[in-house]
Amino acid sequence: MTIDFKKFNQQFPADKMKQDIKEAKENSGSNLPDGVYTCKLEKMELGESSKQQLMIKAQFRIIKGEHKKQCIFKNCVLTGTKNDGFMMVKANEFLDSLDSGVDVTFETWEQYNDLILDIAEAVQDDGLQYVVKLTTDGKYQIMEIIDILD
Repeated sequence: MTIDFKKFNQQFPADKMKQDIKEAKENSGSNLPDGVYTCKLEKMELGESSKQQLMIKAQFRIIKGEHKKQCIFKNCVLTGTKNDGFMMVKANEFLDSLDSGVDVTFETWEQYNDLILDIAEAVQDDGLQYVVKLTTDGKYQIMEIIDILD
């Protein structure tokens, strides 16, 4: 089997790939030690998990300290669990904890998607920053917002 590298060079230019690799290394959140970090919400959306289940995907950027510029990811799976209702309650608690001023309710998936985008926009417009605590429980790292800075 022969690979058409010309096609891949056009679709994925080497210079852009090198830049993407560099950014991924700088933004990797997987090596963060447990602790307290000051960060900002960089982006948040309703997306799909690797198992095609709906989930909230949030990315925070550390803005102070030794790990400045690294990312912390918060994923909340909403469907396909043993207790989807409980997962929605936990997701809504997370959305409320962002203190965006947007009322968190679920009516339809389309409305919920718009809600998540509205919350992200409100947080960014208000310039909110968060103090978050990372703790490891087994193989998972848990992120908890412990303070809001404005």
